[in-house]
Amino acid sequence: MGAHSIRGRAKKKIHQEFAPFVVHVPDDFPEYKAITRLSTSPFLKGNRVELLVDGRATYKSLEEGIKRASSYILFQFYILRADSTGKRFMELLIDRAKAGVSVYVLYDELGSREITETQLGELRAAGIGIAPFNTTQGDMNRFQINFGNHRKIMVVDGKETWLGGLNIGDEYLGLDRKLSPWRDTHLHIEGPAALVAQSIFWSDWHWANRELLTGLNWIPQKAPDMAEENGQDVLVLGSGPADELETASLFFTTVLNTARKRIWIATPYFIPDETTQVALYLALLEGLDVRIITPRINDNWFVSNAAKVYLSELSNLGARIYYYDKGFMHHKCVFGLVIDFGTSQSPKSTRPLTTYLCPSSPGHQALRNNFASSLLLRTWLPMTGRRVRMPTLLPLWRYAHDG
Repeated sequence: MGAHSIRGRAKKKIHQEFAPFVVHVPDDFPEYKAITRLSTSPFLKGNRVELLVDGRATYKSLEEGIKRASSYILFQFYILRADSTGKRFMELLIDRAKAGVSVYVLYDELGSREITETQLGELRAAGIGIAPFNTTQGDMNRFQINFGNHRKIMVVDGKETWLGGLNIGDEYLGLDRKLSPWRDTHLHIEGPAALVAQSIFWSDWHWANRELLTGLNWIPQKAPDMAEENGQDVLVLGSGPADELETASLFFTTVLNTARKRIWIATPYFIPDETTQVALYLALLEGLDVRIITPRINDNWFVSNAAKVYLSELSNLGARIYYYDKGFMHHKCVFGLVIDFGTSQSPKSTRPLTTYLCPSSPGHQALRNNFASSLLLRTWLPMTGRRVRMPTLLPLWRYAHDG
């Protein structure tokens, strides 16, 4: 039997396994078809979603997940620091590897440039598979630093995954004096959606070192101890510059153009492309409640100042612009027709990962409440009646941000 035939049969079997978890098109969600066609997966039911607010809660959950692993751990972060937090996670992964758990670590070589060869050697000596994402591999990509991998994924045994805005480093615990306290959000998902995150890691791993990961669990299971009707509907969407279509840009356009009452955006890096700008202009002209939150202090001077140009124009049209005053806000969320929650920051660069919660999902209200409560910490930025000049262009390499 040929390899093509074997792969075809395997793919068909996986699709059959997922069939019971596929969410049928809800009547109040006509945009479902466009969104799911952009993804490699439909909305899947039977998930339990836990909202993790800030670093301590997120790291506690990640550490518990690592300790629970019995078969394998897939660990992928844009930034893996060599500081005390990074060392602690490396030690945890080494302990599990020594206990017989297969561990695979994928990192971005630009974002994780602090990691030393000594630390990498210790991970490999414990039997951990580790690889840089290899952003610039190939003659045509040697200078494409904007093609970096910004995903933050951990998968344990194919049953649970962690996705969101936090990397691995001391600053996410509020230990950076300039950017403290650090405001961020992460998700812990148990259920079939974990396998979609796993498939994205699998693809990234193959890109990085041309190796096919084997021995992974591909059988979807609903979250433990949960009745099917109480599960949450989730879609996980990975996007990148190699996509046939502008996946992230098309998704954002769909969400913004179909919002009925409000569009609330939280991001530290508000640099919208032209399509997103037009969609927001139309929403304001239609009378929608458009609010944008961005931090007053930022880890990227250039991006922060460039954002003021766009925020000024939106403010003139009636958008309510807020500054986050209590430290640095790093999470990226959009609340409109659906929730966009994850690491996506630029529709046409990097490889972000975004998680969407169906409007009927209990997690949808939880994330909305989280967003709404954070509004209380902000003061409105009055930009009406004036334009903000673009700052002088300085060498971009000095301002490469740590998304």
